[in-house]
Amino acid sequence: MLPPAVRASIGHASFRWINAVWVVVDRDCDTRTVGEWGRVCGASLGALRSICVMQNVRPKPSLTFARVLRVVARQELRHIRDTLEVDDPRTLRTILAASGLADDDRRRPRSMGVDEFLRAQRIITEPACCEAVRLAVKMGGVARDAVRE
Repeated sequence: MLPPAVRASIGHASFRWINAVWVVVDRDCDTRTVGEWGRVCGASLGALRSICVMQNVRPKPSLTFARVLRVVARQELRHIRDTLEVDDPRTLRTILAASGLADDDRRRPRSMGVDEFLRAQRIITEPACCEAVRLAVKMGGVARDAVRE
């Protein structure tokens, strides 16, 4: 769990959002749907929507952001086609474009820092969300139980 001082500096809504995102980042497998995201967070779809709305973001883009952040954090950019469970090549191209990543495996970097990803991506542009991610990475992650607070 993030220390109370960090929680106070990012605010309650940001804290709940980053904890929900971090559940996806921390998983061994990809989280494909908002429904699945709610189940692994231990939150209802309504609660997950509320968490996102309080941050001025929507659930589906938040999940897409979390899925790509998981790949970036694991340094698996070259294997993104295998790491993200996406069946439609058009969907993958859309995700890659919004993430600021090249569609061509040979042009995509082997790794990318979180700050670089946050600057390149266009999925979540809410400054409070990006700052919450930076703080969570800096502090080494967040606890799963904090989503339900």
